[in-house]
Amino acid sequence: MSRRRSDYKINNAIFRVEYGDITGVMADVLVSSDDSHLSMGGGVSASLLRAGGDMIAQEAHKHVPLGLGDVAVTSAGKLHARYIFHVVTIDFKNLSYASAETLKLATSRCLELADTLGCRTIAFPALGTGVAGVPFHVAAETMTRKITDYLYDDTRLQMITLTLLARENVRDKDLNMFYERSVALATLATQSRRLTSLFDELSRIVNVQKQPALLLKEDR
Repeated sequence: MSRRRSDYKINNAIFRVEYGDITGVMADVLVSSDDSHLSMGGGVSASLLRAGGDMIAQEAHKHVPLGLGDVAVTSAGKLHARYIFHVVTIDFKNLSYASAETLKLATSRCLELADTLGCRTIAFPALGTGVAGVPFHVAAETMTRKITDYLYDDTRLQMITLTLLARENVRDKDLNMFYERSVALATLATQSRRLTSLFDELSRIVNVQKQPALLLKEDR
């Protein structure tokens, strides 16, 4: 599969969508998708455990049990990061799986936690698209909208990355769908904000020209 990457400047930050292995990303925070026991037994969580070492699992087990959408914070072990945020997308106790609302809540919590901890960079996988079964286009839309909206508010984050990896049982066309949907939404978000800024500036100019002092000056 070809490597693809797209960057978008949003306020003072960069939003990046790319193909790659999240275990190799250098960021303050790496986000993992896991079950309510934080077993780190498959998908992105297992990859992070293998690369980061057993201490991550030992720390994670102190947080269980958790519920859908919860986020637990551990160190990142040997990875090039400060923290791992473990997002629960499968609830074994209630036999429930992540939905679009779960991803929206979890993405928001991760971004807020990163800001609270003074982090500047954070990398997400395609949350919930493995065993949890969230459709790739739903995950792309939910996460991208939340991330772009967040960056237009007050935040210290400077880089947010969505990292897509072709793993076992994941079809290339599903990753391509996620990438293309996310890129399209990010493009629309930036264009929409630019248009809004232009209209606001035009409105300001028109209002200034309508001020009485200016009109009197022109009459003379």
